[in-house]
Amino acid sequence: MFPEEALVNAVCECGMTLDRPRSRTQCSDCGTGMCRSCSIEVDGVTYCRWCVTSIGRAA
Repeated sequence: MFPEEALVNAVCECGMTLDRPRSRTQCSDCGTGMCRSCSIEVDGVTYCRWCVTSIGRAA
């Protein structure tokens, strides 16, 4: 899902450290790495809070 070297010391926008593979997800639209608490799933696709807002407005 994520290249390990790209996420060394990575932090979600909420401040949670993304140091464990099971504690992070990736936005299908923009590719932003985030913690599971900040990810939003719509129709089986994972989005960050920014992309899901724009998708919701387009619908």
